[in-house]
Amino acid sequence: MAIGVLALVALSPERVTALSAAGYAVREGKKYENRIDAVREAGESVRAVLTNGRGGLSGDEMEMLPKLEIVCAVGAGYEAVDLDKARSRGITVANCPDTNASAVADSAMMLLMAATRHLRQADRHVHAGGWQDQWRVDTPTISGKRLGVLGMGTIGGKIAHRAARGFDMEVGYHNRRAVAGSPYRYFDNLVELANWAEFLVCAAPGGAGTRHLVNADVLTALGPKGYLVNVGRGTVVDTAA
Repeated sequence: MAIGVLALVALSPERVTALSAAGYAVREGKKYENRIDAVREAGESVRAVLTNGRGGLSGDEMEMLPKLEIVCAVGAGYEAVDLDKARSRGITVANCPDTNASAVADSAMMLLMAATRHLRQADRHVHAGGWQDQWRVDTPTISGKRLGVLGMGTIGGKIAHRAARGFDMEVGYHNRRAVAGSPYRYFDNLVELANWAEFLVCAAPGGAGTRHLVNADVLTALGPKGYLVNVGRGTVVDTAA
């Protein structure tokens, strides 16, 4: 008998076909106008839920799935999954760390270059017919500059490697603790890292422990000419600051 799976994340037709071939009966929550309707209708037919860090699965939603055995967060984050409720029910919670670490590190460098070189503005300038005009915007290069990395996990390490080896950048980082064997300079204070760096990339996970780590003090230390790229959780940055 097929195992019922409720997918609260979008799945490509190929993924649905692959899961079906592997013996799973997939219910696609994204096809419902309201997520709660998808969960409620799934009811006893579901033993597994596919979600992500942002969407998660609440305790109330778990109550609607009496036969639920596992919640799998597609990606590294799982901060929106009610872990206490899952633990009390004996529900396994799994995530998928490091599966897209290289892609995220690539994206971090892409965003850093796009921001410093004003790629979006330049693209709009050209499409508006201004390609014959001189581009009079300060567009600093990242090569040879100082990069601060917040969070030296797998993704942070890959970002640091790309920056140092590909762009000759001097790399410093802030982490809960220094990484043994790391060739990069460790800062035990994030404000000090921001004050030292010309560019700051956040690759930190979400959760209460990292909420608003990048606050007004950090942004002030980074300075008006600094650049901030966040490829971690949005909650790490105090956007109001």
